Amino acid sequence: MKFKKIIILTLLVIGLAACQEEYEKELIPGSELAGEWFVETLTGGAVVVGHERVMTYTTAAADGNQIWFDDAGHIWPVKAKIDANAGDNSFAGTGDNIEAPVYSYDTLDVIRDENVDPIDSVNQNFEGYETITIMEGKIIADGGVSKTGVLVDSIYVKATFSDDPGTEYEITGHRRTGFVEDDY
Repeated sequence: MKFKKIIILTLLVIGLAACQEEYEKELIPGSELAGEWFVETLTGGAVVVGHERVMTYTTAAADGNQIWFDDAGHIWPVKAKIDANAGDNSFAGTGDNIEAPVYSYDTLDVIRDENVDPIDSVNQNFEGYETITIMEGKIIADGGVSKTGVLVDSIYVKATFSDDPGTEYEITGHRRTGFVEDDY
């Protein structure tokens, strides 16, 4: 009799545990634009930087209206907030490149003295940031192929930088799979 009670209790616990709701992955707006990408950078149709990693990720607002575009110092360096349209997987706009601050310098009139470091005779004034303008940025679902042939999303960006006026860059590539075999 005791054995039957244990079996019934065990089946009851298993039955109750099986009734839990299935976990549903909750996505924040703009998360489909987020990812790590292996890209080539071209200008005038010629590759100027080959297979480097860039990242796109949501801002703290998590509203899908802006994303960060960040190359982690591999291409320019660039890190800027860009306007996004999560509904059609696109982003475009001009953003301050926080990796490229602009300074002006004022020299101080200091009498030459061996005890004064020359660097202490210069004032550095923060003026703002260089900018990146992304004319066209889009994520294409299943539009790319990884190094090992896996179907992945692709990214296309057409951009200019304020510290290289007149030069248009195309940054194009595919989503990182996370597998070592696909890394460059």
